[in-house]
Amino acid sequence: QRIAPRITAGAAAQGNLLANQLRSFCMSAAPLFQRLRFIPAPFDAAAGAYAVAALAGPPPAERARFMEGVAGCSPFLARLIARAPERALALFDRAPEEAVAAACARAFAAADASDPAAQMKALREAKADAALALSFAEIGEAVSTMEAARLWSVFADAAIGAATRAALRGLERSGFKPADPARPEEGSGLAVIAMGKLGAMELNFSSDIDLVILFDNDGAALGGEARKLGVAAAKAIVKLLNDQTADGYVFRTDLRLRPDPGVSAAAVSVNAAEAYYQSFGQNWERAAFIKARAGAGDMALGGDFIQRLRPFIWRKYFDFATIADSHAMKRQIQTVKGHETIAVAGHNVKLGRGGIREIEFFVQTQQLVFGGRRVALRGPRTLEMLAELTREGWLTPTASARPASPA
Repeated sequence: QRIAPRITAGAAAQGNLLANQLRSFCMSAAPLFQRLRFIPAPFDAAAGAYAVAALAGPPPAERARFMEGVAGCSPFLARLIARAPERALALFDRAPEEAVAAACARAFAAADASDPAAQMKALREAKADAALALSFAEIGEAVSTMEAARLWSVFADAAIGAATRAALRGLERSGFKPADPARPEEGSGLAVIAMGKLGAMELNFSSDIDLVILFDNDGAALGGEARKLGVAAAKAIVKLLNDQTADGYVFRTDLRLRPDPGVSAAAVSVNAAEAYYQSFGQNWERAAFIKARAGAGDMALGGDFIQRLRPFIWRKYFDFATIADSHAMKRQIQTVKGHETIAVAGHNVKLGRGGIREIEFFVQTQQLVFGGRRVALRGPRTLEMLAELTREGWLTPTASARPASPA
């Protein structure tokens, strides 16, 4: 049975199909307690017991054991439980997808707060709600790791959308003229491009977010101050998401995938960005844009920009220069200390031999070389592209299935 999570009109109007994404993830109306398949044993039993002791009364035994296990294995989750113990307990009676939808709605409501400090606090509280709900769901095996990554990405979209809305509202006294004050991001001439794991809807709990923020010099809403207002908006978005407060941060935010980040401002005009990529863009930047999508702000502007970059990303003819660059990038990967050694103790699963970065590099290399002629190889998600490479005959089923295996 599918459920349609309740979500505010603001979230539905964001333009990034947030409500539809959430509906597609809500595969079961069953609450969390009916879907639990695993209860962790606490590494620190005292920390687990302390978190549960914050509850007003003793919860059912299974729920108490689960919360003790979670809090006893993660100091971060223990703090979230202790900060709002009754809200944590209530998660057992909700579907995780509904809990994430509520956190998204709370994030968008943050844009309506009266000042930046209140907005930052509300965004961080919404992040805590989503993080705890999804942590409970993934640890308890109520959702798979990739389902949790998609839902976490959905929440990130909501948080970025709210920060963009708040930033634009803050610029109204500086000359920004929204077509619709309730939804100032629509037609704003400011686009936020989601890159990397967020762009592919594969964001994990420890990931930062990679964004490219663009503005339209000809946009009516930004007027003659497009560059000034675009840069100011980008800085405000980063501050709302990235700054450390007493409530923590929402997401570490990285803008370094923008064109020529060493000399360019925090936001770049769409025309300058397109000219840069078409004239000077490198193969690693082509690879980065495989996962790119319009994430927040002026969605039409962002989508059009990515569409215009397709000839840069996907070369029609067999590209020998890409192959040569790939060899050079592979040598850089191999310079990581200890890369050649595979060991259980101390092995770097991200940067080490056979690790996440090497798998992603292999997939993206095949995409860059062959994706110009094979549209099926242009997808952003690593596991899906491994499956497609298998169908094309470049991988054996055994090799393709191994990165997705929980073993």
